Amino acid sequence: MQSLDNSECRVVLKKGRSKSVKNYHPWIFSGAIERVEGAVNPGDIVSVYSADNVFLAKGFFNPKSQIRVRLLAFVEKKITPDFFRQRIAQAISLRKTFVTG
Repeated sequence: MQSLDNSECRVVLKKGRSKSVKNYHPWIFSGAIERVEGAVNPGDIVSVYSADNVFLAKGFFNPKSQIRVRLLAFVEKKITPDFFRQRIAQAISLRKTFVTG
């Protein structure tokens, strides 16, 4: 299956700024980023690493927002169209439990 990740880019956080990601906060603000390695375009899916080079998450990159990365996954796996299909199906199923009781 086709990966949607930009495997040429990595976002590296500043030392001490990975705690919120480890606590599953879905946003990374521009001030938490030490550097962006490799070529990246707005909307690319990038991997996020701690200052000591530990994988943390994957998310959408937006160079024009204070919320620089909006996280999608906290596991190191390829983001494919099936990833989004599964997430949408899970969301629909969860909502059905609230609507039908």
